[in-house]
Amino acid sequence: MKALEKDRTRRYETASALSQDIRRYLANEPISARPPSSAYRAGKFVRRNRLAVAMVSALLVALVAGVVGTGIGFVRERSQARRAQTVTDMLTNMLGKVDPNVAKGQDITVRQVLDELAKTIDEDFGNEPEIEAEVRATIGTMYYELGLYEAAEPHLEKAVKLHRRVHGAEHEATLNLLNRVAMNSYGQRRFDRATEIWEELVASQSDQLGAKHERTLTAKQNLATIYKNLQRFDEAERLFVDVLEDRRRVLGNDNGFTTATMNNLANLYNQTGRPEMAEPLYVEALAIRRRVLGNDHGKTLVSAFSLGNLRLERGDKKSAEALLREAYDGLETLYKGDNHEHTLYALHALALTLQGLGRLDEATTLAERSLRRHHKKYGTEAEDTIAAAALLVELFDEQQRTSDAAELRRQYGINPVTVD
Repeated sequence: MKALEKDRTRRYETASALSQDIRRYLANEPISARPPSSAYRAGKFVRRNRLAVAMVSALLVALVAGVVGTGIGFVRERSQARRAQTVTDMLTNMLGKVDPNVAKGQDITVRQVLDELAKTIDEDFGNEPEIEAEVRATIGTMYYELGLYEAAEPHLEKAVKLHRRVHGAEHEATLNLLNRVAMNSYGQRRFDRATEIWEELVASQSDQLGAKHERTLTAKQNLATIYKNLQRFDEAERLFVDVLEDRRRVLGNDNGFTTATMNNLANLYNQTGRPEMAEPLYVEALAIRRRVLGNDHGKTLVSAFSLGNLRLERGDKKSAEALLREAYDGLETLYKGDNHEHTLYALHALALTLQGLGRLDEATTLAERSLRRHHKKYGTEAEDTIAAAALLVELFDEQQRTSDAAELRRQYGINPVTVD
């Protein structure tokens, strides 16, 4: 074919050149005769069909762009599917460990399983940042939901860093995780850290999404909660009122975000000495949550606690007892085995209520339990622990248990009450 090539420049130049190529072929050496290359044939075709090639090229560019886009989408879907499958496998593995057939009589808690899973993250996913981020976010969130804020912190913080690196600082997943970090800091009473994050989120979400967008409203509500804890009451009230108005209008009263805002605004009214404004909001939120979520849901139980605590402060101890007992029993069941802060709040308030009703033996039993659990969770010097100790001191004093009261005063630095 080389000898017969139509293109003169591609033929053998001489008979000697043909002879040399035959000798090379017989000696199993490389020869010069080769089929025309793809590039050569394409060039010849283009020169013969310039107009048609130009039109087809334009179509080809569009087609390639579509194929590339589809390919990228496919890769992304596969990546998302792999992340989801990894998390699913992890949770399945976790549930398998608490299966009685696997545990074989051992009392294995969710905390123990989470601790075991957390040890293997670097080894299993250290080279896959997207999957590591998903796994850490899941484990951190589970720790957070159990009220184990210190255990949650490193996983949530690392997940945020990984999401920033992979997706960028303004990506929805990054911002959602940043919000979770702030909530975890709030649970640890690191209010400065939580305030910094939520102020940043309110500003960035307002710019990106608008002041009325739900994610902006969530950040505003969380910031208002921090302001309330820092006693910046005027700023907190303005934010709560604005958020509640927007959520009632856009989401409706039965929406969970709306009832959360009702509860938070009621907390503020109660804390600032306006219980008459707080009670209707508590009643409304509790009724909605009973109807929508059921009586044993955690948010319903928190509403029952809030209303019960308000009625205790207003002197309606009978109504308070029913609500606080419902809240404590339900939360104790829901968070069994862990000293969740909501359970501890309800326990302390129920002990106070029984003290007010003169049922000192029952109150003392609960107060002792409350102090043990506050001490274990927060340590000796925490404000909530000292409040739990002070209640027990009062109960010991009322029952003339002088030495027990004196020992608690010494241990927790509680000064005796003096009467002029």
